Amino acid sequence: MFDVRQAMRQLRRRPDAHKGDFGRVLVLAGSPGFAGAASLCARAALKGGAGLVTLGVPASLLPVAAGHVTACMTHAFPEVHCGAFALGALPHILRFASSCDAVALGPGIGRHLSTHKLTCALVRSLAKPLVVDADGLNNLVGHTGALKDAAAPRVLTPHPDEMARLAGLTVEAVQAERRRVAQRFARE
Repeated sequence: MFDVRQAMRQLRRRPDAHKGDFGRVLVLAGSPGFAGAASLCARAALKGGAGLVTLGVPASLLPVAAGHVTACMTHAFPEVHCGAFALGALPHILRFASSCDAVALGPGIGRHLSTHKLTCALVRSLAKPLVVDADGLNNLVGHTGALKDAAAPRVLTPHPDEMARLAGLTVEAVQAERRRVAQRFARE
């Protein structure tokens, strides 16, 4: 049985600790009109206990993102003309992520073709644990083979509609057998 008191004792931090002792997370999120999704994800990483969080956004979104997340660092990555992440951001992201412990990808990134290609490339090649959520999942629809080739652990966080799209099912089918659908998808 889960012991809340024991869990809280484990969360206590030493008086001489600093943010670098509690993990470095890169959050790749946002596009025009979706700065809130990026902000929420970065704040969730902090609330979850990460010590140092960097919110990576398409370059033109940086001023907005920086104003939303004062407790996080921000970093601009290459974008396409509409303000979405560009496939050309891949080497920059891989270099930046090399000093991180984990990466979160997806909230509000949109479904531009370049962003879709970037998502699939990151899922395959990023040598760090990667949490894929929201539009990150939407960009994997029809391309889940990228997960089989992943260079490190991947965690997917689909709601029923996203799971239905990923698995090629209806929402009703997912809801009827959530656990079985998730287990079958994970095995495949």
